[in-house]
Amino acid sequence: MIKLLLSLPSKQRAALAWTLDGFTTQESADAMGISPEAARQNLSRARATLKTRLGLEGPGCYEAAEGDR
Repeated sequence: MIKLLLSLPSKQRAALAWTLDGFTTQESADAMGISPEAARQNLSRARATLKTRLGLEGPGCYEAAEGDR
């Protein structure tokens, strides 16, 4: 899983990390020196990338993911 997170572009990885640590979008944006809109976009892209790479998109994706555990 760490390898997957490290494969994200740095701004996406940072936006995700700030969010997971409980910071608001504004706080994350301030810390990264970007606009809140850019922070939200980076977070959205990070989540979409992780969903795709983990096979969590499309019908039946959650059942398949649970079977892989």
